[in-house]
Amino acid sequence: NSAALSSFTITNATLFFTNWTTTLYATNVYVRNAGVLDLPAGFTTGGPSNRIHIVCSNFTLYAGGSINANAAGYLGANGQGAGASGDRHRGGGYGGKGGIGYYTDMTGGYTYGNRTAPLACGSGGGGDTVVGGTGGGAALIEATGTATIDGTISANGGNGVQSTIRGGGGSGGAIYVQCHTLAGSGRLAANGGNGVALTGAGGGGRIAVVYTTAGASWPGLRFETAQGTTPYAGRYKYNAEPGTVWLSDTGIFSPNMAAGLLRTNVVYFGNNSWSGLSFVVISNSFLSFTDSRTLPRTGIVVRLAMTGRTLCRASVRSARFARAYAACAG
Repeated sequence: NSAALSSFTITNATLFFTNWTTTLYATNVYVRNAGVLDLPAGFTTGGPSNRIHIVCSNFTLYAGGSINANAAGYLGANGQGAGASGDRHRGGGYGGKGGIGYYTDMTGGYTYGNRTAPLACGSGGGGDTVVGGTGGGAALIEATGTATIDGTISANGGNGVQSTIRGGGGSGGAIYVQCHTLAGSGRLAANGGNGVALTGAGGGGRIAVVYTTAGASWPGLRFETAQGTTPYAGRYKYNAEPGTVWLSDTGIFSPNMAAGLLRTNVVYFGNNSWSGLSFVVISNSFLSFTDSRTLPRTGIVVRLAMTGRTLCRASVRSARFARAYAACAG
């Protein structure tokens, strides 16, 4: 662990975090242009060995700066949601299930972890440690003040490799941000890795952002937990599933919500306030609410931003699902 610093700044350099318990402590953390916080290669089921962990008062990730936990989780065929060992098997699972490969095995590729506080790493795709895609790693940011994210935080799964054994994609990893005030217009991504011929793709990972306030209007942050893709189109093809995003409230929605903020996620909210909302714009995502929450009296109309047409591949899950779906299906 670092000493308790008054300020930490990185620019035009890369800092690697090694060991699961390593933590950067500072009052203010600044990751500037071309500054990178990174992780070593993945690890086996013997235990997670590396993650990015920051404890601070204020965290600022500038445009051009990045936190990179890509393919830094469990190696192929390792992890709680790993695809099975051997040739042409399914992708790794985490927030979403891994896709099934040629052998249609139903073992492995499972979901696991906590969607409100994701701390586990992503799992490797089926195959072995060499050809199965590595799962995404883990990044944890604990800021008691403001977290400003204008750069990219990513924990994407690695792609499978085609060799004498064909490997499935690794699942996305974990991004967990805690803060009082959330700001910035950057990107958080925990996408699954791609499969190769006759293998399954990795499922999406998990992202959770827990905050007290995001200001009067949503700052513009974007979230991705998409499943990977695969060229496999066999008779028993089973697509991988997207991962999860947890947000403290529904502040991301507004009458002027920009397109592309939610892309291929299953989205959960801790506290829902729909005052003044008449429609939302999402892309291939599912919105999930507890049964005690209600949708606005006007309903929700989910529209495709580019054309203004209804986007019926998006759904709303709630106690009033039928009315929300009817609004979408028009």
